[in-house]
Amino acid sequence: MRRGLIVAVAVCFGSADALADVIKLAPAGDPTLVSHVSVPTTGAVIRATNGDTEAAVQASAAYQHGNNGLALGLKVTGPISGSSSTPSNLASLDGLANSTTVELAATFMHWGVQSLFKNAIPIKMLCMKYLNRSGCGRSDLTTAEAQREFDKLVDYGHPFLLRLGGRVGYRSIDYLDSQTLAPLTTSGYQWGASAGAGLIIPSWGAFGVVYQRQHALTPQDQSVVCTPLAPVGALGCSKNSVGAPVTTNTNLLTAEARVFVGWVALDPSVTVDPSRRITAVTIPFYFLKSEAGGFIAGVSPSWRSDTKELNAVMFVGGSLSLLPAGLGP
Repeated sequence: MRRGLIVAVAVCFGSADALADVIKLAPAGDPTLVSHVSVPTTGAVIRATNGDTEAAVQASAAYQHGNNGLALGLKVTGPISGSSSTPSNLASLDGLANSTTVELAATFMHWGVQSLFKNAIPIKMLCMKYLNRSGCGRSDLTTAEAQREFDKLVDYGHPFLLRLGGRVGYRSIDYLDSQTLAPLTTSGYQWGASAGAGLIIPSWGAFGVVYQRQHALTPQDQSVVCTPLAPVGALGCSKNSVGAPVTTNTNLLTAEARVFVGWVALDPSVTVDPSRRITAVTIPFYFLKSEAGGFIAGVSPSWRSDTKELNAVMFVGGSLSLLPAGLGP
């Protein structure tokens, strides 16, 4: 079994701020910028393992009408070290992991707040505390602490979200001709599309499912190739892909859950490639809280059934959140 340590750092800027303690802190935001069933948030993350380093940066915007919200995200992801001609050492089934990609995602979210009159007096006191006025909405509160206090006073029902995403990338792959062993390079565009849905359950956490379709340029498996060197009798050997890369079309199915147990938040996901019968399992858990109460650090073990590769991701970032800044009653 191959083992590696991925070290990741996530930094969120003005991202989804509020943790709704009233629904067991069930999050819709994703500080690691990996989930396809989350609300896009503004931030950055770095992941690295076994010579591969990958970075992602995302900008987001949120809009609201009544109990409905729309969040848009634009994310750029790409390798910053390692070779694009070799398989990624990150233990995932992402066929676009070794290319720079640009992704646009849109998430529609609905929450079922019917009336705020039940807690009208505590909300009035909260508005006086932070804004020195008798009435306010969640979006009027400018700090994460104030928004969290507001969320504790509101019953959001069973919020659900629908997310659509599309990304495109470009990859160059070096390989050796299968007949002459001459070095060659092939380049091409890659793309992916995803559709996901998630439901937040007050007494439990959150659950989501995702379908992904990927069109990727995939190198041949690497082989040890030895060529004669001067003086006569000496050989130089190296690992190379022999033969032209192939174009693959892959369907991926993912189920993801988010559960809070005491001071630990778990976010396990299972991704399956039905055609190749490969499974990848990732189990992020958040174990460090900020002073305001949000989970901001953790570790994410991941494993693939074909390579038996086990990695562990460590990350630090913005707190997990129910709603992005600017959304809510």
